[in-house]
Amino acid sequence: MKNPYSTKEYNALFQESESEITDPQGRPIYDKGISCHVFAIASPINWTNCKELNSQYSEIGMKKELERVMNDTPSPIGEELKQERQTNMNDILQLRNAQETCLQVEKMYLCGGFREGRSCPEHMWLEDVTNNMSLDTFIDRNGIALRNCTGEANQGFQPGCEGHQFEANDIMRVQVPGYTYGQLVAIAAGSERRDALTNQVMPKFPHGIADKPQVLAAIATVNRAREALNLGGDRNAARNAAYVHPDWIFAIRNTHNQLSDLGFTPATMQHLIDYNQAKATDHEQFYQATLKSIERLVPHIRNAQDLIAQIGQLDIGGSQDTIMNRFQSAKNDILQNSSSSKELSDRWTVFADDLKDKLQLYQNYQKVKQDLAACTFGNNDARIDKLLADSALKIEQQDMTAGQMKEVIDRLNLQTQTLKNSPIESLRALIDLGKKSPGRQEWAKNVEEAMANLPLADRVNFPTNQNNAVKAALLVLTQGDKEHAIGLLNNPQMFTEKVNKAIQNLNKELHPEPEEPEEVEQNTMRFNY
Repeated sequence: MKNPYSTKEYNALFQESESEITDPQGRPIYDKGISCHVFAIASPINWTNCKELNSQYSEIGMKKELERVMNDTPSPIGEELKQERQTNMNDILQLRNAQETCLQVEKMYLCGGFREGRSCPEHMWLEDVTNNMSLDTFIDRNGIALRNCTGEANQGFQPGCEGHQFEANDIMRVQVPGYTYGQLVAIAAGSERRDALTNQVMPKFPHGIADKPQVLAAIATVNRAREALNLGGDRNAARNAAYVHPDWIFAIRNTHNQLSDLGFTPATMQHLIDYNQAKATDHEQFYQATLKSIERLVPHIRNAQDLIAQIGQLDIGGSQDTIMNRFQSAKNDILQNSSSSKELSDRWTVFADDLKDKLQLYQNYQKVKQDLAACTFGNNDARIDKLLADSALKIEQQDMTAGQMKEVIDRLNLQTQTLKNSPIESLRALIDLGKKSPGRQEWAKNVEEAMANLPLADRVNFPTNQNNAVKAALLVLTQGDKEHAIGLLNNPQMFTEKVNKAIQNLNKELHPEPEEPEEVEQNTMRFNY
């Protein structure tokens, strides 16, 4: 009779093979299931190996026990008992070391609890000190009991399956290199997910190993066993489905490392592993199929990562962090939430193509943004700063399509070209020369501020607009000469000619040619020095 409180896959994988067991009164009882020491030493999935391991364990310390019975020798006490217990634990450690370690852990101990002067453990458990979790089971337990703690040297400890703690001098620990694959499968199938004594909720696996490829493979093993049972299979079908060739673990570990290097998350790795594992008939086929999946995805993934990096190097203003975060989130969503390798490949291909289009658009945006910034007057050109800020807000909108981005960029480019072709552009060189010319810095600064205060529409056709802002700017330019200012309003061609002539004269002032002195033309226009 199966334990009704256990999962069906734990019952199938870790119960004895007898179909019915009864107590001395003939009443049906639960199958014995895996014992504490078999789980703590190796937890083989194959029941033949379980029985063999149990038989080897039963022989430990038996020779001395028989000698004492035959010779009517009293049981050891004190230091002799301690030494005999240590010897037996060392023999148990040899059994453990004969098993393959699937997942290495820095500090992990195989623990034995002794009672009533016995030299062999009454109970055994595992203490994963690195990840602060203790694990054990018992023959009539419905799964793997957990404790959210480990024992301390020279202190008593109560494992999850025990009703009372073992005293400090009745506990012995030997260090082991980590988990066997069978132990990981037993945890995946039967973890009780609560502290057996405090009832505190706990994860199935310690967080430190939950995303390791060996753990993912163990979870996949249990999933296959469950599927076999759901299809009507018996415990043998479940065990056959759960069998994993040792080389598969090596293949999965190598595959996991390659996927990690590409930025895959554990969940997506599991999809890939499950997908190829389900189709493969042996570990080599699985490994090659997964490598092929990786080879198919690698160009898309690396291309997308390169595109994101290129976008990150662009100067697209304050919106850049928002845009980069969005791309990273989209990338993570694909890696975390794709439900199959096909969906992963399809989504990543679309993502990479979209990135390629967006990169070109952002490059265009960066160029037009730089061109527009070159049209500013001074460092506080509020009109152009606002235009740039407004365009950045539009560009960074999450639902902005490539077509809409292109419209924003085209409008910005049109505005930029219009400003660059305006007569006012000729003033920029004159202002720069004025800043370098002694006695004219203040005039140059005032002209620059006046131009920066002009609305963009007035700059485009400057100086023909008849509004007050343009008139005020011309008065600053002509140093208050109203007659000359009005003359420029009616003759933009004269404005350009006078500015160009003033530039020539200032250049000659700043860079005179002594050998051939030239008389600087005097002009009634005050800005035409």
